[in-house]
Amino acid sequence: MSKASSGMKLVKWLANQADDVVASADDLAEFGPQAARVRALLDFMPTMSDDAARVSGSAHNAARSAAGDALWDAPINVARGAAYNAARNAARNAARGAAGDAARGAARPAAGDALWDAAGDAAWDAASVEAVSNLMDPNTYRILTNPLAAGRAVDVLGSRARNQGTQFLDVVRSMGERGALTGPRDVVVASRLAKSPKEILETALTLMSDGMSAEDAMRAARLL
Repeated sequence: MSKASSGMKLVKWLANQADDVVASADDLAEFGPQAARVRALLDFMPTMSDDAARVSGSAHNAARSAAGDALWDAPINVARGAAYNAARNAARNAARGAAGDAARGAARPAAGDALWDAAGDAAWDAASVEAVSNLMDPNTYRILTNPLAAGRAVDVLGSRARNQGTQFLDVVRSMGERGALTGPRDVVVASRLAKSPKEILETALTLMSDGMSAEDAMRAARLL
């Protein structure tokens, strides 16, 4: 297994932990049959660090900017149209909206006022998708949850002993400023670059500033 694959296995999206969450009757009424997944996300939101919130927001903005508003909205529109009939569709839309609104509320105290808007958008998209996750294909799911998953990756990988005493958070912030953090794989790259020689790190960050993806920039910097 490659280091990147190993890192991705480590940084599992919290929907994979929803089996341990018991959804209340109120949750089921508000968020629909995927309420446990929504509840797992809502319980996670207040535990985010400032760095995680910042990364989620910058990753959301970078991904949406790269896709364009129409393309970014397309996966949600797919979810809206995936229900079996109009009544079921309306119920799923209501659950999706309720989940998104609840996530925005959870993101605000977690992120703080300065980080609220961008982190709240990332949370809204992720919670909306969780509410209709059984109607979505894996690729669409990843597109809309990757920004918040990137924030989670920062907290998970940042707590690991091998990243303690390294430039990990500084590298994360630098990559975020360059729009190079779009998902958890990029946070894994930050972890690896934080332990790389200074010349490789600086070259990789320069390439990211020129629009190269994080993984491609790291690979090119090592070749150079």
